[in-house]
Amino acid sequence: MHVSLIDLADTTGVDLYHVEKQAQHVVSEDPGLMLIQGEIISQSYWDSVAEEINERLQECSQIALAELAAQLHFGSKLVASVLEPRLGTLVKGRLEGGQLYTPAYIARVSAMVRAASRGIAQNECVDSFFSQNSFISYDTLHKLEISQPI
Repeated sequence: MHVSLIDLADTTGVDLYHVEKQAQHVVSEDPGLMLIQGEIISQSYWDSVAEEINERLQECSQIALAELAAQLHFGSKLVASVLEPRLGTLVKGRLEGGQLYTPAYIARVSAMVRAASRGIAQNECVDSFFSQNSFISYDTLHKLEISQPI
């Protein structure tokens, strides 16, 4: 459920002041509802939004939180606070640094970082050995897991 207090006042013909007072009372009595920016929003609404975000995330691998907030017309902090309890359940992803990532994306990036680190460690070992000995054998290069020692 997602109801604008202004629309509710127009539809019912009740003054907005009274609609706002009653909305605050209703929301304070029901933990499944929240009053945000003049709208009553239910937890089930956020669940459906989270499911839509998850579908998009699985297609894109990563989504900026600011982009989601702009599309939903809410602040980034609110969107983050609504998504965090749904991470790992309705939203199969991880929120870090203002970005949502899929586990597959994180695994790919981690693998690239490990490969680059291993390459740097191998390069440093070869340079160090060569600078100390003025040569390096194919056997040493094989031990360092250099795939094409020539």
